[in-house]
Amino acid sequence: MIQGWLALALPRPDRRLSRPAAEAVLAATPGKAGLLHAAALTALGAGDARRAAGLLEQAVRLTPASAILRNDVGVAWLAVGLPSKAAAALRSGLELEPANAALLGNLGLALRALGDASGAGERLAEALAHEPAATTFAVARAELLAASGQLDEAEAMLRELTCGEGAAEARLALGRVLLAMRRWGDAEACFERVLAEAPGDIPALCGLAEVIDDTRLGELEARLRAATPAAAREQLDLERALARLARLRGDVTEEGRRLRRALVLSPGHVETRVDFAKHQLRQGDFAAGWPAFEWRWRQPDSALPSRGLDRPRWLGEPLGGAAILLHAEQGFGSVIQFARFAPMVAAAGGRVTLEVPRPLERLMRSLEGVAEVVAAGEPVPDVTWRCPLMSLPLAFGTELASIPAQVPYLAADAAEAAAWNRRLPSGALRVGLAWSGGPGHYNDRRRSAPIAALEPIWRTPGVALVSLQPRGEPPSPVADVAAELADFAATAALIQALDLVVAVDTAVAHLAGALGKPVWILLPFAAEYRWLAGRDDSPWYPTARLFRQPAPGDWAAVATRVAAELTALAG
Repeated sequence: MIQGWLALALPRPDRRLSRPAAEAVLAATPGKAGLLHAAALTALGAGDARRAAGLLEQAVRLTPASAILRNDVGVAWLAVGLPSKAAAALRSGLELEPANAALLGNLGLALRALGDASGAGERLAEALAHEPAATTFAVARAELLAASGQLDEAEAMLRELTCGEGAAEARLALGRVLLAMRRWGDAEACFERVLAEAPGDIPALCGLAEVIDDTRLGELEARLRAATPAAAREQLDLERALARLARLRGDVTEEGRRLRRALVLSPGHVETRVDFAKHQLRQGDFAAGWPAFEWRWRQPDSALPSRGLDRPRWLGEPLGGAAILLHAEQGFGSVIQFARFAPMVAAAGGRVTLEVPRPLERLMRSLEGVAEVVAAGEPVPDVTWRCPLMSLPLAFGTELASIPAQVPYLAADAAEAAAWNRRLPSGALRVGLAWSGGPGHYNDRRRSAPIAALEPIWRTPGVALVSLQPRGEPPSPVADVAAELADFAATAALIQALDLVVAVDTAVAHLAGALGKPVWILLPFAAEYRWLAGRDDSPWYPTARLFRQPAPGDWAAVATRVAAELTALAG
C-alpha cells in the first residue's frame, strides 16, 4: 500500500485530507515534523502549493530519513509547477526506498513535465508493477502513449480504468484522447459523464469547450463563469476555455482579454502563447504575431522533417549562394499559401530545396527560383540553412502591406489544362466546388459544410458544376471526376479550365488563389487566423472573395447569398 498523504500525486488539485488520513500523517511523522506535514496539507488544500512545499522542506530537515516526506515535497513542487525541484526531491527519496511506488510514480510525473517521455514511462511502469491500483500513474502512462501517437492503445487502457476507483480521472483523460482522435461525440460523452457527478468540475468543463456544439456556447460559458478554480492550473485552463468560447461567438476583445489573463498566470504556457499569436495575426498585428507564432515549435506534437534540422534556422541572414532547405508544416493549404516566399528566398541568394508532401511535389515544381523539389521522406541534399515555410513571413518582416500577393505564383500544366478545357461544357459558367476538407483537421467540423446545406449553389441555373473533392460523392448536378485528381497538379489543371472556384476553407481554396483564379471562399463564423477578422477580401489572394457565416453554423445563409451571386454572374 502506498503511504503518504500526497502519495498518489493528488490527481485532482481540490482533493482534501480526511480525518483518518490526517491522523495517519501525524502517525507517520510525529512531533514538529508531523505538525509541519499536516500544515502543509492544509496549505495545499487552500491552493497554496508553494507554502506547502516550504513547510515540507522544513519537515524534511527535521526528519531527513523520511521517504514519505521527500515524496510529498516532490508532489508539492509539482503542484507549484517546478518539476526539476520535484524530481530532485523524489530522487533523494528513492535513495532511501528504491522500491517505493509513490516515489517512482511521482518521479515519472515530474520527468514527463520535464519532457523526458522515455524516463517518465519507465518510472511509471515500475510504480505500477509495485502498485497496480495507482490510477493516477496508470492514467499518466496512458497519456504518454497518446502523446507518442499510440492513441488506440491509450484509449483501451483508459477504458479499463474507467471501471474502477479513480474513474472520473480516467474519464477526463479518455476524453482528451478522444479529442486527439477527432471523435467529438465520444469525447463530449466522457466530459458530460464527469459533470453529471461533479457539475462544477473545471477540467471537464474545459474539455467540453473543445467539443461543444455552437448552439450551446452561451450555456457552457455561463457554467464556466460560475465555476470556482481550486488551483492556479485550473484558473489557467478556465481563462483559456473562456477565450476559446469568446472566439467562437465572435467576441475578439473578450478573447484577447482572457488570453492576456492566462499569460499573466503562466507566461511560458506554450498553447496559450500560440493561441495569442493567432489572435494577433487575426487582428492584422503581424509585427507581434509572427515572432509569437514561433512558439508553435515548442508544442509536443510539432512535426518537423528528420533531415536538415542540425542546420541553423534561417531568419533573414545573408545567404550568398548558400543551400537552404524550406520544409513544409501543417496542412496542404498552408504549404500552398506560404510557398510564395520560396522565390523570395532564391532572390535573396539562396539555393532553395523545397520539401513538401508527395501530393504537392509535381505542382511545386512550377515555383520560380526553386532549385529542387523533394517529396517528404526522400533524401535531401546537404544544406547550410533550413527554414519552415510558415516562418518565412517572420524572416522577411512581413506586414499586411508587404504580403507578396502577386498571382499566379503556381502554374498548371498547359497540356492538361487544355484537355480539361475541351472536355468541360461550353456556354455555361464553369464552376468548381469543394465543400469539405480533410477530416483530420482540428476544426473540420466547423469549416466543412454538409453538401445538402449548399443545395442552392448546386441547383443554380446556367452553371456547370464540377467537384474538386478527392473524396466524397457529389450530388447529381455536380460532375464527379475524383478518380482523375491524383495530385494537386492534376487539380490545378482542372481549376485552370474553370471560370470560378467555390470552396470552403481547404487546400482547394488556396490552390485557386495561388493560380490567380477567381475563388469564393466559404468561411465558418469563427474563421482561421489567416483570413483575418471582419474582411470579405484577402490580402493573400487578390482574386478571392470571402463569404462568412453570419452566425455560428449558418451555412444556409452563405449558400443563399452565393447562389444569388452565381445567378447574377451566369446572367
